[in-house]
Amino acid sequence: MSLPDCICPVCGLKMENGSTENSSLPSSSYQTCLRKCTSCRIGYSNSQTDMTVIYADYIMNVPEQVRALLPEIIDKSINVNNRTAKKIKLGFNTSEDALTWTVFRHLQISNGISALIESITSNKSTGQCVVYYWGTPVTDEDMIITSKRKLLESVLLEIGENDQKMSEPDIIIEDDETLIFLEIKFGSLNDSQDTSEKWKKYDNRRYFKENIMNVPNLREYQLVRNWCIGNMLAEKTGKKFKLINLVFSDKDTNDLAEFKDNLNQTEKSAFKRMNWRILLQDIAQTEESQWLVSWLSTRKPKLIMSDLLTGKIHIKYNENEKVEAR
Repeated sequence: MSLPDCICPVCGLKMENGSTENSSLPSSSYQTCLRKCTSCRIGYSNSQTDMTVIYADYIMNVPEQVRALLPEIIDKSINVNNRTAKKIKLGFNTSEDALTWTVFRHLQISNGISALIESITSNKSTGQCVVYYWGTPVTDEDMIITSKRKLLESVLLEIGENDQKMSEPDIIIEDDETLIFLEIKFGSLNDSQDTSEKWKKYDNRRYFKENIMNVPNLREYQLVRNWCIGNMLAEKTGKKFKLINLVFSDKDTNDLAEFKDNLNQTEKSAFKRMNWRILLQDIAQTEESQWLVSWLSTRKPKLIMSDLLTGKIHIKYNENEKVEAR
C-alpha cells in the first residue's frame, strides 16, 4: 500500500513520496524513509499513521541552545562500537538520548545540577558538579576531565568489559561527596532479559545479597550492571552512591521487586525510582526554559508540560528499544 503524502514540518512544503503500492520497508534511518524533504533533510517513517520524524543530521533533532559540544561528546562516547548507531538513533524524535542530552545539558548550562543533586540526596551539593554524558565527564565550564574518564574506564576493564564495547550509563552526575548514576527511560521499559554469561562479571557479593545468576525472575540487566559499576567507582572515589531509575510513570514500568530485594543497600549506596515530573517541575516555571518546554511537545509521544506535571501523559512503552521505525 502506498503511503499518504506528508508536509515537511520545517519548511511546510510537500515532501517527496517514493512509496509504491508494495511499500513495506521499515525506516532505520533518514536514508530509508520513503517520504522526505531533501532540502531540509528530514523524513517521516514508513507508516500510514503515527509517523516518526527522522533527521538526516542528528544535531537538528536537539534544540540550538544545546547543540554545542554534542558532536564532540558523541565521538568520545565510551562505547566505541556504538557511536555510529547512536548518531542514527539521535535523529529520531522518539530518541531517549536526544531527550536526555537536551534536558541535562540545559540543567548544566543553567547551573541546575547542584539543585538536582540536593533533590536526590536531601543534602546540599558541595564542590564542583560534573556531568558524564555516555561516559564522558564535563564540567560547568565545558571542560572534559580526562582523569575521571580514565578512572571509569579502569573500573570497566577491571570488571572484565571489552574496551571497544564499554558500558555507557545514560547520565552520571557527581559533586565532592556523591556519585549518582541515572538509568533513563522515555519510550521503553527497563531492559528485561534472561541471565546469561555476560551477567557474571557484575556478580559482586559486596553489592548483591545472592548470586545474581540464581535469583528467580531477575531480568533487569542494565540496572544490575549500573549497580555494580557505580558501587565500584564510588568506592574508588570515596563517595556515596545513588542509582536512580528515571521514568515517566511508575505504573507503566516493571515493579523491580527481585532487583530491589537483592541489593545490598547501605548508608553509602542506595537505589530509588524517580519520576520525570520531579525533574521538570522547576524547569517549567522559569522563563529562560520556555524553549525547552516548547521542544518537549515535538517529541513522540508529545510531552505537553501541563499534562506531564499533572500526570495526564501516558507513555506507551515499547518492549525493546529499536533503531527501526515503521
